[in-house]
Amino acid sequence: MNKKAGFIGIMLAGVLALSCITVPAAEKTYTEQTRIGNIDADSNGTIGIDDATQLQRILAEVVAGDAWKRDACTKRTMDVNLDDTVNIQDVTELQRYLAELPTPYIGSTVRAVYGGRVTYPDTYAQRMLQNTVNKYHFEGVACIIQNGELTAFSATGTADPQTGAPANTKSRFCVGSLSKQITAAAVMLLQERGALRTDDLLSQYFPECPYGSKVTLRQMLKMRSGIAEFYEESDDGYNINELPVGSLKNTLTNNGTTQQNRELLQSWLFAQPLTFTPGSKCVYCNSNYFLLARLVEKVSGMSYETFVTQNILQPLGMTETCFIDEGLGDPRVAKNAHTAKTVYVGITMGLGDIITTVSDMQRWMTSFFGTSLLSSGSIRAMTYSDSYSGYGYGVVPFGDGAWCHYGIFTSYAAFDYVSPKDRYAVFVVTNNRSTLAGEVNSMCFELNDLLL
Repeated sequence: MNKKAGFIGIMLAGVLALSCITVPAAEKTYTEQTRIGNIDADSNGTIGIDDATQLQRILAEVVAGDAWKRDACTKRTMDVNLDDTVNIQDVTELQRYLAELPTPYIGSTVRAVYGGRVTYPDTYAQRMLQNTVNKYHFEGVACIIQNGELTAFSATGTADPQTGAPANTKSRFCVGSLSKQITAAAVMLLQERGALRTDDLLSQYFPECPYGSKVTLRQMLKMRSGIAEFYEESDDGYNINELPVGSLKNTLTNNGTTQQNRELLQSWLFAQPLTFTPGSKCVYCNSNYFLLARLVEKVSGMSYETFVTQNILQPLGMTETCFIDEGLGDPRVAKNAHTAKTVYVGITMGLGDIITTVSDMQRWMTSFFGTSLLSSGSIRAMTYSDSYSGYGYGVVPFGDGAWCHYGIFTSYAAFDYVSPKDRYAVFVVTNNRSTLAGEVNSMCFELNDLLL
């Protein structure tokens, strides 16, 4: 839901020369409060089987006298590999469990095992990520994927400004317009199954739409439909406030039900005149993706959320991802750092409704490295630009199959960049965009310059 900087800012970003900067690994001494839940590895800065095993032992000792807690601990660590595939994610997962345990138990244990010294994984990618996070005063979570593997991560800032609870790699964040990638994938899956074609007219599915015979699904995917925008944006320095325009302003509110708001919005969109001749230019517009999500419902015969869950999230193992109407009150969701004026109930469907985590974004982004979800033809259609538009299907093509997108929702800001050719991806997200010295897309492109 980023009508301005997302599209224009990305297209203006330049690709600089590969950097040769080498930064020595920084060893840090932490206070007990900082140290809790932030054990990155053993004192020599490496990650191996012993690290994961040691952290599991600590957990087992802490809950040894309580059978219920011991069983819970076992269930929560089942996904940790105790073989040669132990990686940063395994250690991070165990860190989170430690962070949730009472402080008195953890402080003494950490001192005994690590002597009060904590270091980041001693990799170039980790050092570059940490330097960039510090430079941009970034508060949130970030990850770097190289050769399909998570090689660097960062979790800073607070997940709950009221309680001061820290953000961690399991925190859920709203990702705004990154949701459009999911919508486009849903449309492409339906095309692969023969249920629709992107060259179909909108009127084939919504005969009640007055301009439906002039607009194709492809034009909607590529932001070239001329359909009216229903959001009016304003930036107060802390949030992007998004309120309905025109007559919708008084009728579409967060007090309405999801279904009521969706019906009202669809009727309003069909009643508006086109803002330009379809296909004549490219104008970023959230309305396209709301209607595409409604189309997915009509063609599939199930709710948009159900279709996406069964056909995208579950096959990719994105078990921590949910939708804003059901998930915004979840305690695991990082809360807004500031209070925004935004109507969202029901109407962010398909355009800004995804809430997710770093690990689930890793699964989503790396699915473009092969054909685990979409066919190679669908991936190419989504991610390559052509003479028709500089916008792809839910993403901004960046050359040779690489793509990116920017997303904002209230005080959340997110960005992802994926290069299947390089088997490289980067994802950053914050719930406090006002702390950034620059936009998250600038931060990611700087990382790309250092790592690609």
